[in-house]
Amino acid sequence: SSPFDLEFIAYRKLSGLSKGKQEELQAQLSEELIKRLEVQRRLGLHCEFKFVPHSVKRQEDVERAAETLREEWQLGQEPIENLIDVLERKGVHVLALDAAPEKFHGLSAVARSHGDFCGAMIAYRTLDAGERQRSTVAHELGHLKLSVPEHAEMDEEKAVQAFASAFLMPRQLMYEALGRKRSNIHLTELLQWKAFFGCSMQAIIYRARTLDIISDPYFRDWMIGISREGWRKKEPRALPAEQPTYWAQLVQRAVAERAITAETANQYLPGIVPESEVNTLDRRAFLSLPPEERRKLLSQQAAQVSDLYE
Repeated sequence: SSPFDLEFIAYRKLSGLSKGKQEELQAQLSEELIKRLEVQRRLGLHCEFKFVPHSVKRQEDVERAAETLREEWQLGQEPIENLIDVLERKGVHVLALDAAPEKFHGLSAVARSHGDFCGAMIAYRTLDAGERQRSTVAHELGHLKLSVPEHAEMDEEKAVQAFASAFLMPRQLMYEALGRKRSNIHLTELLQWKAFFGCSMQAIIYRARTLDIISDPYFRDWMIGISREGWRKKEPRALPAEQPTYWAQLVQRAVAERAITAETANQYLPGIVPESEVNTLDRRAFLSLPPEERRKLLSQQAAQVSDLYE
């Protein structure tokens, strides 16, 4: 049995899926996360991410929560160039699901070992454009970081979406970029801000309304225009998707440090160690083991050969 206990955050978001699909997805994600945590444990690595939920009741609380996390992670006020890279460096495991059901967008989880927090995970489906992917991942980060009491001014989904926007588009930077008050914003300008912030045009317009940069009627006009052009589903100038890289780096490090065998590495990530190197690396790993461990492995292999012979 695994030494890790996993807790999926806001799992009700999967209610659009059948119970069988929910269980299948949860089992797949659990297996993937436990694999990563086990390799980390063998390397003696600890999660940098501090799982201390920030209680929020209103928009100002959300702004402060996003600003506090940026300060803790020393991100400054500039746009985040690669969100997945930032999360992975802080110890949040980011999983891209190629074959996720259409109704699934993202999900997060925390892991504990003997009651102590030891890791966090964000999973998302890979079919989305870069701006949607970043929004989903930041949204899931909100689920990990926020706690919304029952009688708050906003529900959990609204709070985490507001957090995602505030984290990706800090208010001070929005004021500097767009100005404090705007009566008109051109499409060309909006597309430039899309590339600058790494967020969709819809998200930027919504954020501008939240910060009172634009008026309600002007916000509605833009949203009607976005719907009319079919941009709610697919915007012009889609941004490239970001790719998780930490798992591959972790596996390569584990092989180099002899925490796992090259054969195990190729089971985790097929082809990560060339076949020509597998025997050499595994022989070195075997010879570096304490004598007792070597004897144990040889006994196991002898038993397996005996079983096959019989």
